[in-house]
Amino acid sequence: MKPESVRIIETVLANDPTVSQEELDGILDACRGESPRKGRGAEDLQMLSTKEVASILKVSEKTVKRLLSQNNLPSLKIGKLRRVRFCDLQVFIQILETPNKSRLDCTPMGNRHVA
Repeated sequence: MKPESVRIIETVLANDPTVSQEELDGILDACRGESPRKGRGAEDLQMLSTKEVASILKVSEKTVKRLLSQNNLPSLKIGKLRRVRFCDLQVFIQILETPNKSRLDCTPMGNRHVA
């Protein structure tokens, strides 16, 4: 994830009283691609299909694909398939839940390609 995107996420979540410092540290570690801190489970590193993401968000798979194509939700491309890390989905949901509507004006988080 781009450093400027990490700074935006940090700014938004640091001002959210419902996010603990431990949660914020874990989210920022995941955004930076760092190893999970002690206490974080393997479920944070789980890769989800677009169908699974759609089920979690309770939206259509087409909506998820649009979010991915617009770089609003970070993903990895493995061959021809897109996968979303569970921790990236959690960050995305927390950003959506923040009351500050200007959060949607931030730069896209970006996607990564894995050969």
